[in-house]
Amino acid sequence: MQLIATIGILSRDRSRARICSEYQAEHRNSMDDRLVDREPWRVFPKTIEAKCFNSVRLALQRIARPLRIALSDHRGLEVILDDNDWLVVDSVAGDMPILLWCDFKSNDRDNLHKPIACQIRLYHSHAGLIMGTALEALDRAVTEVLSQARAK
Repeated sequence: MQLIATIGILSRDRSRARICSEYQAEHRNSMDDRLVDREPWRVFPKTIEAKCFNSVRLALQRIARPLRIALSDHRGLEVILDDNDWLVVDSVAGDMPILLWCDFKSNDRDNLHKPIACQIRLYHSHAGLIMGTALEALDRAVTEVLSQARAK
């Protein structure tokens, strides 16, 4: 078993972050296992703002890898962040995959201010409705978690 830090952003009423630890067996493989038998409804190219991408990378380096963050604007949705994939899951429905940002084109990156090209895969029929707001909520949550980590 490996120790995974779980970061939860509480409901809209309470925006403070709660940090707790939990043990999960074979967590690294679980993200792959969730997607093995699932074909995405739709796959298309996407760009992510450099600020959001850089914040997530910094959180992964400073806090934990993988990192699980609840999205305060989307009840029941959480994002599992890893170096190669950002998976949005419905925690109420047993971590059912909703959408995935993957294939980040950051290998030949020679700057920190330009947007990052990636691929987005939609695994739910309504995932397209929340993909923009989920990314915004993720950016806010990661920024809050990083500021709390700096304060300690």
